[in-house]
This record gives sequence, structure tokens and C-alpha cells, in this order.
Amino acid sequence: MQYPLLIVSVFTAVFVCTYVLIFTEKINRTLAALLGAVVIASLGEVFGIFSYEALAGFLDFETIAILIGMFIMTGAVESVGMFHFLAIKVMKASRGEPFKLLIYLSFLTVLLSAILSNIVAIMIMGSLTMRIARDLDLDPKPYMIIESILANLGGLVFLISSVPNIMIGVAAEISFLGFLAVSGPLSLILLGVTFFVFKRVFGMGKAGVAHASMESLDEWSVIKDRGKFYRSVALMITVLTFFAIGDLLRVGLPVIAITGSVFMLLVTGVDMEDALRKVGWSTILFIMGLFIIVGALNKVGVLSMLAALFTSGTRGNVPLSILSMLWVAGLSSAFVVDIPATAVLIPVVHDAAGLLGPGSSLLWWALIFGIGLGANFFPFSSSSTIIALKILRKKKRVSIKEYAKIGVTVCTIQLVVATFYLMALYLLL
Repeated sequence: MQYPLLIVSVFTAVFVCTYVLIFTEKINRTLAALLGAVVIASLGEVFGIFSYEALAGFLDFETIAILIGMFIMTGAVESVGMFHFLAIKVMKASRGEPFKLLIYLSFLTVLLSAILSNIVAIMIMGSLTMRIARDLDLDPKPYMIIESILANLGGLVFLISSVPNIMIGVAAEISFLGFLAVSGPLSLILLGVTFFVFKRVFGMGKAGVAHASMESLDEWSVIKDRGKFYRSVALMITVLTFFAIGDLLRVGLPVIAITGSVFMLLVTGVDMEDALRKVGWSTILFIMGLFIIVGALNKVGVLSMLAALFTSGTRGNVPLSILSMLWVAGLSSAFVVDIPATAVLIPVVHDAAGLLGPGSSLLWWALIFGIGLGANFFPFSSSSTIIALKILRKKKRVSIKEYAKIGVTVCTIQLVVATFYLMALYLLL
């Protein structure tokens, strides 16, 4: 059904105003998203386009269930000290040598952000890095900048590694192993390329000699109960295994995430009320608000028009469409922030893929890579970068210009590598 221009214009205006509020942070971004959702819902009722009851149809409950399950699970695991234990263990392996420390911190950041959300990973790594830098009399700035960028790169490894991954994976019906098979190799390539850029271009591998030992760090000091620690490690491995074979068992990711979180609470003994307090309800409400806004835009045909404009702009050329989506998603993630950009582009990719021919499924991967890598452009492009720089601000201040010099260079190189990777995949199809 085609709606009058006035209705389409009003809905578009609400969408634009909401995203401006989110981007400029004039008010809390979750509040901005919920405000936009309330206005959109009211307009839908007033214009007779949809009722309040129909709003539930705009929400993606699979994505929400996965997020809640992962928040509870990682919060419970963190409470027993698993990730702090691993971080200290790896740091001690460096023996206080700055270059080795840089390597270990890089790999550990990618590992933690792949298993956890990049936000949780950077909070753990940030606090430990600042302590290490203090004990070894090192400048924490290069380490924190590297970690903030690699946290977003680690978010590309698994389907559950970031919120955009989950949103896109559910929409595109990508399996856990299917995601790993395509994204895993690129993540490894990008890790090597990114580390090379840090070392050669910015000279971040040329740290001085450490003046202290690592003996003051005790990995077992963060473990309160070794029994709970071992049980939670075993259960986490089991949950990740079920994520991998879920398709074979015909068990959905939401079921695995919620079930895993329930058993993790039982194993760790974490109080249910405490676990619920650690859930990122602000993020979940933020996403719900965006789902309603984007769902309404889709209802009145705005996103279908964008998809049509996109395909006509690329003249129906599939390779050009794939590469265009990669860079559009990357720049959108840089300026609009990853989750809002993802919410808008998912319906656009869905419609565009239906208009294009064979190979158009790679549009989903262009969206995944673009959103994940674009978050490294500026210090305000992702939550993990903002948190990393806030932690660093206690000792060192990093200006937008200083970070952008690194972020824009690294991100552009990463997107170029992703461009060649997508073209190789297209030729193999």
C-alpha cells in the first residue's frame, strides 16, 4: 500500500529528529529512542496506519532474548573472576616486556570481545592495562588505543560477539557456524593487518624496556571460589559448543542463550536480583525503541524506497552493490553509531537483496563487516572506544584529532581489506 506524501514525510521527520538526538547526545540515547518510538506509535494510531497492539510485531524478540541471555551469562561468569584470571595469566606470560605485552594484550582483547560484548571486554582490559602500565612504568595510551580498536574487531568473530551481529544474524538467518566460517578468516587477516599498521605506521611496537616485574600480579587472587570457577569454565565451553551445533540439533540461539544463562546462575550461585541488575537494560530498551521506529518506517514504505534508490544507484550491479553497502555501512557506523545504523540498514539490505540477482546474499556480509569496522573511525563511533578513552583519561587525555589520525587510517585499511575479501567470496560463489 502506498501512503500519502504527508504521512511519509512526517514519519521520516520523526526518524531524522530521533537520530539527531541520538548522535548529538543532547539527551540520553535510550531516552531519545524511546521518545521517538512513542511519537511514532502515536502517529500510527492517529493516521490509522497501525494500532498500539501492532507494535509488538515490530520487535525482534529473538534478538532481545539472545541479548538478555548473554548479559546474564557473562555477568555471572565475570563475578567468579574468569576473565580477570585469564587476563592476568596472559600478562604474566609477557614477563613485563612491552612488545610481548602489546602482542598478548592484542590477542586477549580480541578473544574477550569475541566471547563477551566489546563493552565488557574493554572494561576488563582497560582496568588491567592501567594497572600493568602503572606497575611497569609504561605509557598506557598506545595500549588503550589499540585495545579500543581491536575490541571492535573481536566483535566480528562470532555471531554473539556484538549487538549488530545478533541483529543482522537473526534477520538474515545466519547460523553460528555459518557466521564463523565467513567472518572468522577475515577477522584473523584483519588482526594481522591491523597489528602491522600499529607496529610499522604508528611505531606502537617500539615501547621501552620495563622497569618492574610481573610478580606482584597473582591470577588466583581474583578467584574467590575455585569450585565455581572450574564449573563456570566447563559450562561456558558447553554453551559455546551448543551455539556451534545448535543448527544440527534444531535448537535456536535464543533458547541456548536463555538456557545457558539459567544454568550459569545455578553453577555460580549468583543472586538472581544481582544478575538482573547487571543486564544492560538501557541497551535493550534502546534497541526496542529503534525496532519500533524502523518498523514504522518500513510500514509506510520509506525503507523500501531507500532500497530501490540504492539498487538503482548501483544499476543492479551485484558486485558494485556489495561494495557500496560495505562502505555505506562503514560510514554510517562511524557517524550514526553502530546499533542505530544497523537497525535502519537491515530492512534496506533485505529489500535490496530481493531486487538483485545471485550473489546478493553477500550484501548481509557487507553490512556486518561495514558496521563492525566503521566503529573504529572516531572516538565517538562506538561505546567501547568511549569507555576506553574514559578509563585512559585518568592518566592521559586523547583528543579527537589524535585518535582520528589513527582510527581513520586503520579503519580505511580494514575496509579496503574487507573489500577484497568480499570480492573473493563473490567470485567463489
